[in-house]
Amino acid sequence: MLTLHRIVIFRDGPERAGQVEPCTTTHPMGAIDPRKLWGWLQNYLDKTGGDVAAFPHNGNLSSGMMFVLQVGFADGTPLDAHYAAPRQKWERLYEATPTKGEGEAHYLFSPDYEPADFETANYGSLDATQAKIDGMLAGEYPRSGLQRGLMLEEALSVNLFKFGMGGAGNDHISMSSPENDSFIEKKAPYEPSEHRVVNEESELIAL
Repeated sequence: MLTLHRIVIFRDGPERAGQVEPCTTTHPMGAIDPRKLWGWLQNYLDKTGGDVAAFPHNGNLSSGMMFVLQVGFADGTPLDAHYAAPRQKWERLYEATPTKGEGEAHYLFSPDYEPADFETANYGSLDATQAKIDGMLAGEYPRSGLQRGLMLEEALSVNLFKFGMGGAGNDHISMSSPENDSFIEKKAPYEPSEHRVVNEESELIAL
């Protein structure tokens, strides 16, 4: 399974966000093509006048497609300004430190950067259906993505890989717990509470 995760953040409350149907990647209604998401974001803006953005992450599990160089997407669409402009508009920040392995750089390209060899996810795609090969790596990490953006700008006049980087940690609970002695994982059942043990056991049983 190809993994092209985006974090979608609204600056608006439910009175605006509730005016549109959620965007889904699940077939048959949805698709994993990021252009579908960008179209949805533009529709949200046009319909509600709100403010929203998408932040890519987990590129290290994208099978080389997060910072693709040759084509716009897996269907072979040419990488041109029609692809570059909306990506630059909607995706101005990249989450570089998710929990799913080192996400900023790979030691193959950054051998002198010590964190690049820390908990690197080298096995393949998120669900392990596609094995990792060296040719994918430059398209998976934001450091090499920034370099690719500079290369593409000369041809397209738009740097679609021009972005800032954040280190939110890929938490799904809006709580940061980066310290080893206070780490609470990334899901709601693991939040500190008097019911934490019960919630953890319930989740394990569900799995």
